[in-house]
Amino acid sequence: MEAPSIDRTRLEALTRENDAYLEISKKIASDISSKALSIQDAVDQMGCLLLSPEHQKRDLGVLLLSDILHNLPSACLSPEQAAVLAAFLSEKLKDHHQVATSALKGVLALVGLPNLPPDGTVQLLTIIFNHISCQQQLQLDRYVIFQIYHSALTVHTKEVQSMGLDFVYGVISSIEGERDPKNLMYLFQWLQAFLQVVDLQHLTEEMFDVLSCYFPVDFKAPPTSPTLITREALAMGLCRCLTSISAFGPFSIPLALEKLDSALKIAKVDALHLLKFGCLSYESEVYYQNSIEIWAQLQKEIFASPDAQLRSQCLDTLTHVMGKLSEGDRKNFENTVLDIVVTLRGNLLPDSRLFHQSSSILLSIAKASDLSGRLVAERVGPLIENTLKITPDPQQKATLLHTLMEFFQANGADSLRDCCSSLCAQAILSSDPHLAVEGFQGFASLAGVVSDEARQGFLLSLHQAVVAPLPAALKLAIHNSLHKIAEAFPNEVKLRVLRNETLTGSGLEAYLAALAEMVDLENFQASVMETFIKYSIQDLDGSAAALRQLSDLLGKHPETVAVLVENDFLGQLVSFLKGLEALRALPEGFLRALNQTLQLIARHQPADWQSANYKAASGSRFLNENLQVSTLTGLVIPMTISVVQDHLHPMDLLLNAALNSPEEFVRDISLKALASLLNKLKEEDLNGNLATIRQRCEGNGKISLATWVTKGLVTRNHPTGWQWTDLLLDCLADDSQVGRGLRTVLDESQRVLSKENHCQIMPLYRQKFFIHCMNRLNREQTPTEAHLSAVGLLMENTPKMAIVNHFPKIFRLVLLCLEKSPDPEALVVILQTITDFVKGGEAIIEDRLEDILVRVLDLTVFQSSMVVRLCAITCIHQMTKTYKTYQLLPFKGRVVEQLGICVDDRKRLVRRKAMECRALWFLLDAPL
Repeated sequence: MEAPSIDRTRLEALTRENDAYLEISKKIASDISSKALSIQDAVDQMGCLLLSPEHQKRDLGVLLLSDILHNLPSACLSPEQAAVLAAFLSEKLKDHHQVATSALKGVLALVGLPNLPPDGTVQLLTIIFNHISCQQQLQLDRYVIFQIYHSALTVHTKEVQSMGLDFVYGVISSIEGERDPKNLMYLFQWLQAFLQVVDLQHLTEEMFDVLSCYFPVDFKAPPTSPTLITREALAMGLCRCLTSISAFGPFSIPLALEKLDSALKIAKVDALHLLKFGCLSYESEVYYQNSIEIWAQLQKEIFASPDAQLRSQCLDTLTHVMGKLSEGDRKNFENTVLDIVVTLRGNLLPDSRLFHQSSSILLSIAKASDLSGRLVAERVGPLIENTLKITPDPQQKATLLHTLMEFFQANGADSLRDCCSSLCAQAILSSDPHLAVEGFQGFASLAGVVSDEARQGFLLSLHQAVVAPLPAALKLAIHNSLHKIAEAFPNEVKLRVLRNETLTGSGLEAYLAALAEMVDLENFQASVMETFIKYSIQDLDGSAAALRQLSDLLGKHPETVAVLVENDFLGQLVSFLKGLEALRALPEGFLRALNQTLQLIARHQPADWQSANYKAASGSRFLNENLQVSTLTGLVIPMTISVVQDHLHPMDLLLNAALNSPEEFVRDISLKALASLLNKLKEEDLNGNLATIRQRCEGNGKISLATWVTKGLVTRNHPTGWQWTDLLLDCLADDSQVGRGLRTVLDESQRVLSKENHCQIMPLYRQKFFIHCMNRLNREQTPTEAHLSAVGLLMENTPKMAIVNHFPKIFRLVLLCLEKSPDPEALVVILQTITDFVKGGEAIIEDRLEDILVRVLDLTVFQSSMVVRLCAITCIHQMTKTYKTYQLLPFKGRVVEQLGICVDDRKRLVRRKAMECRALWFLLDAPL
């Protein structure tokens, strides 16, 4: 069968400017792969391009051939064919520079072929070294050259190694002077493998010099850069290269020490990384030769640097360096450690200014190795112990005990175990909470290594402390200690610490709080939840304490809901609640905890569970109406839509409670449950219920009821939502609370109407509501104070982009609010919004700078609120950071004069902020 021919006319019509050659190369590669066309025939038919006297045609032919090679499977070419193509491309590398760069792409495809003959690999690399000046090529072409080196070293390792120093010198010549971050990132990754495979011999120092010229890396990516290359990534890549082989050690350590002495932070950071990662590959002898200078530099940084992050890196580096030194001569290492200990022992007094730095250094050395840990513990432990015993100040005792425990934990030295145990036991009994915190935390760490008798004593102390009224910090330490020791000794903790006793009041609450901290432990979850169930249905006081802790527990550990469901907790709880007296006043905290707990339980249950348990609860006869409402709303708010639409809801009960209950919490939770129902009802049921609500929407509860009805409807994007919104806006002139109601509609911090409660939350509902309200407010020719207050309150929870997009329409209202509104809440919202826009460089502020600046400036002396004055000054302060000097200079005199009044403000915070801001404005046009 005759081989398919390549259209010569089409080939000659090709240009580099369009991508038609890509389609042709794919077609030819496909024909070659299917053996419909041989590579020889393809090259022969492309002769009109490859052998053209015009270099543009030859360039296009070589580019087409290179693309064909990239599209071919590696098995399609025999070694003989690969050798011929290598020879051909070698000649093209000597051709016109435009042809040569196209040939590089073909070379990249060839060196990736395992069956390329050894001579072909060496020939191609030699031609590149001799005829292609890498650093004179474009960035993309340099990148291709580096890919060729990488591919050759990976696929033809033996051939590359046979080239010896010729390959090394060629690589050095190619990479020297490279500045493109993308190419450098690629090189730093590849060179790590290159340095491991190739023997540098006498070119070691030259290769190091080429790499070290980039050290430290000083690079900042342009804001518009499409790449994700960072300075840190480049620096780490370079560090890995410099620490790839031990031969670089004698050059790297002096370089790192030189840069560590620099004033630049990035130089110090890169130097510390070089010292640290060099420990993985350099000989310990290199570190020992430079140990005195390394110690001097690190000590200086730890003692003198104000940068906490840099000090931490120095300590980490010290640990690694000391660990490396420990691999060398033991006697020399012991002498080095003891010299450092002797130098720093005098600083280990709690009132010494260098106490923390010195103890941190010794602790880092102790972590380096078992030997260093033992040496430090033996010399430092007794000193700290004796100092602690004679120190009268409890705060200093706590500091010393914390330090001593750190040394023990760093190495677990037996020499410190007994003294740490004794000191922690004494600290636990201290009346000072700081010292007691260290005692509990320390003993929890020792529990696994102390004697059984000592551990039993600690457990007894825990048992007593768990139920005692203690400061929050100490209580947290006790809980953490209890959790830690319970992991290791669960049975002892159950027996000694959590044994059942009759508890009431604050003791019961503290006991349950401790239990809640251990619910994530497998051995305790079942017993913890059983205890919560027991107290929840025991009596009112116990139930209140249990439900308060249970609501927090379920929020942190939702997986525990399943345990309550399995034990029919809801049924037991409802049976208990039904029996509570009708006239007994129930604390709001109890009702709130009950409601929250029921929501957390019902939220993740299936519809059939929700339906069955709601029917059981609603069919029960509660003696206390507030209790009934709190219980049913806890089940109604998280109901799924299907359950609501089955007419399982107490609409009348909720409406009566929302309008008539004397308890604020009951009214509030009823309104929220009502909104949740309106959000989920079917259309035919919704209209009838809305009509009933509209008839009863009057009196003192009118605004609150209309607010939550609006929220329930607007979030589902129901058309009647805008009618209720207009109802609210119509009341704006008569009731100042309407503005806060509008804010509530947009407020998503109250998670009642949310996806997790199965509500219908439509996209962009807040934007639509904001636009609707602003359009109505804009129609007011003479807006009242209530209208202006509503403008600010609406902006608080509106997405910023919605405000930006509609700012021209609401600008008049914003200015009027800044001028005339006496409402501090509204003013603070507007000022903070403007400040955010100034900080973000939004054009909407820059284009109206004078109008806004003048009005914000007037608010710097707003008498009714310090917060407004601070926000106004902060806004003006931010302008100096965002806008050009020429934009602000026209207002300089007025601003400086006005801020001069603020400097005498009666509030210290305002005076300080005004002084900072005034100084910046005063120096606007000062010469640098």
